[in-house]
Amino acid sequence: MLFMETLSVMPIDRSGVVPILVFVVIAVVALSVGALITGTLLLASALFLAYFFRDPHREPGDVPPNAVLAAADGRVVSAGPGLGPDDRQWNIVSVFLSPFDVHVNRISADGRVHRVAYVKGRFRPTWLSGSLSANSHNDVWINHGGQDIVLRQIAGVVVRRIECRVSPGQNVASGQRYGIMKFGSRLDVFLPMNSTLAVSSGQRVTAGRTVIAQLVK
Repeated sequence: MLFMETLSVMPIDRSGVVPILVFVVIAVVALSVGALITGTLLLASALFLAYFFRDPHREPGDVPPNAVLAAADGRVVSAGPGLGPDDRQWNIVSVFLSPFDVHVNRISADGRVHRVAYVKGRFRPTWLSGSLSANSHNDVWINHGGQDIVLRQIAGVVVRRIECRVSPGQNVASGQRYGIMKFGSRLDVFLPMNSTLAVSSGQRVTAGRTVIAQLVK
């Protein structure tokens, strides 16, 4: 009952509307010809898709100056220094999204997008450390007060689909929706080395709400 009440009031991301409708229509057809098991399974699949593509309304609230917010819901799998997209050291916060997490991604800090780069690669499970650079991924570079922040959407092993809805030259705001990843993926946030991380491995974070780091002016 709670599951159905949640779906009835929660918006659905636009990328989920068509597949949900397809499952519902086929389910109705199956039920109308007496295929009860098939129709029921299809309806259950449509309900899961509606749950997966949910897009809850969120307000970041009072964000501390120079705070960086989580860009994805999920569990932090690593937080610390590492090589970034330009082969230099960054502070990196990696968040793994299970199929049950909200997959809509949000901007981590106010700024201006100055680069968006999609890199083709493999589709390894995103909880493996090697997927950081080996998997297909999309990088969004944001200039925040003269400092770069990079949001990396990493494709998963199941559906392998990334959607990014911002482009170079666009001004973005902390907590703003900017894309979606589908069915189990990972999102890495690259931060300057002088930033102070506020999360650690194993911690659950919420996109647009949880502070993951503090930038130095």
